[in-house]
Amino acid sequence: MKDSNRELKGIKKRLITPSSELLSRFTSEAEKAGAKIHSSKDFNDAIIEIAEIAKKNNSSLGIDINEIISPELRKGLKEKGGLTIFDQDIENQKNKADLGILRGDAAIAETGTIIHLSYRADERSLATLTPIQIALIKEDSLLPTLEEAAPFLRSLINGSRDKIKPTFITMITGPSRTADIERTLTIGVHGPKELHIIFYK
Repeated sequence: MKDSNRELKGIKKRLITPSSELLSRFTSEAEKAGAKIHSSKDFNDAIIEIAEIAKKNNSSLGIDINEIISPELRKGLKEKGGLTIFDQDIENQKNKADLGILRGDAAIAETGTIIHLSYRADERSLATLTPIQIALIKEDSLLPTLEEAAPFLRSLINGSRDKIKPTFITMITGPSRTADIERTLTIGVHGPKELHIIFYK
């Protein structure tokens, strides 16, 4: 675990591109793919941003896919955005949710892609079920290229929580897109129709 943490720090030190430049490039590429980008000063500010998104979209029921939001902050989402987050009886409730929140483990600037490590089968499926998906990502997890993401992810996996290894890696670029044989593009048929990415320090 300590070795993995040291390797992660070493990788980040080698990434000399300023974070503002990376964020600008990521935003440009992600918006081309249809994603909406937000920047927050910290995690609490990111929760306020979620409340605003929920309120704007009239979302009332959400899933905290990775259980990253504390009970106290969930109360704030209910009060400020009218959004109820549930983490019990997910199997029966998941089809009712209109908004999902997941943890982004890394982001790739050159493609506007976010990376999500799944540790349970339901994490993988829930990331594609809700019409609106929100990814929360630490700004220092933003990487220039896919090539540089590989050692970063390897270090995350080697130092993963409680030594439990992720079972799946998902790369997400924009909302779900589907084209038929006549090349007619439709958004949100096989996954979220709206993707919000919130970076926080």
